Amino acid sequence: MEQIVIQITDREKAHTLYQVLSALDFVNSITTVELEQPISSVSSTETQADFFSFAGLWANRVN
Repeated sequence: MEQIVIQITDREKAHTLYQVLSALDFVNSITTVELEQPISSVSSTETQADFFSFAGLWANRVN
């Protein structure tokens, strides 16, 4: 079994997608969860810090 997680900001579009997925015969179950705070609320400075923390990781490994 496979699982797909989709985050949708528009409630109306989420409902439409729910209806479409419900109509498919190969979809076993659909679970909806309303998040208190969007996951994408990480600040850009934290993201940049994470990105640059890997700088030089492959320094002497790639020719």
